[in-house]
Amino acid sequence: WNSLSPQEQQYLEAMARQEGPAKTKDLAKALGKSSTTEIGFLRERLINDHHLIRSAGFGSVEFALSEFRDWLHGQFNITGSSPAVRNRGTHREKEL
Repeated sequence: WNSLSPQEQQYLEAMARQEGPAKTKDLAKALGKSSTTEIGFLRERLINDHHLIRSAGFGSVEFALSEFRDWLHGQFNITGSSPAVRNRGTHREKEL
């Protein structure tokens, strides 16, 4: 978690707020972006570099490890339907 950028962390938090696979258009909206193009680089890094998410079909992503969603919920008390805007140093830092 600590090696992720704040934007990557926010992307994952937005995913954790979705039920099941997350639609990339909903993630873009939750992150205050007007299109999925603006967050595509985050998706690619989380898939190819960090291996934390994977494609779940056209326009959707899911956690590569199903337990990661639960970890995020427990770690950051994630509730509601929009991601908390957080600065990198404000998270309770625990290793996965």
